[in-house]
Amino acid sequence: MPNSPDNRSAPKASDILYGKRKNQIQISKSPSGILLRNFLDSMYRQGDNAEEEYQRLQKELTDHAEEVLVEIARASNDCVEQDYAFRLALVQVAAALRHPGALPFFASIVKTPIPSEKSQDPHSFSTVAEETIIRTMAIDGIAEHAKSGNESALNLLIECIKLPSFSIRRAAIQGIFSTNQADQLKERIKDLLPEDQHFLLNLRRVSVREVPQVKDPTSHLSTKLPEGRVPTPPNFPEENENKTPKAY
Repeated sequence: MPNSPDNRSAPKASDILYGKRKNQIQISKSPSGILLRNFLDSMYRQGDNAEEEYQRLQKELTDHAEEVLVEIARASNDCVEQDYAFRLALVQVAAALRHPGALPFFASIVKTPIPSEKSQDPHSFSTVAEETIIRTMAIDGIAEHAKSGNESALNLLIECIKLPSFSIRRAAIQGIFSTNQADQLKERIKDLLPEDQHFLLNLRRVSVREVPQVKDPTSHLSTKLPEGRVPTPPNFPEENENKTPKAY
């Protein structure tokens, strides 16, 4: 049963949503709506030909990007607020299009104030966290355009630093630092940040292989595991290091 304010007798998985829902998928039956629906379906499909089908549908989608963006905006507007997974998927699709026409859609997502917490148990499931994830995904979409030299996208990232959400600020700064104008904008970013958040200027995204690893994971345990009981870390194949994951 859904995790609702009237039914909290047992713990629920954090990805179970509550609230009165409309139709789960608010997508029209227009040609662009059909393209969008098929691509959304491919994002979650598995099987031998799943990746090939995903790439094929993405190509169809980008060939009709402007029409699809209209459908994405309409579907996002019609979607029930609590359908966080669907709203996030729409932002992911808009990012996958790599079309500058998506910038107004991203801007509307990011600049909409985050609603107050609605969950009765935010430690288990937080509506604020879900809303923040959707917005930071939109910022990632903006950043891709900024990296390609789109000045409007770069200016939009700078505007996002003025927003109250710490997570949005962090994502916007990381997006700016991914462009070739990062050094020139560092002082401007610093002036926009509260002094106690200047450390954000020193954060960098790095590969997990570059992060120092704990040599002995049991060193601070009160009770040591028996000798030989510590599992060996997985050895990830090098050939998969640069493979771009499919959106889920």
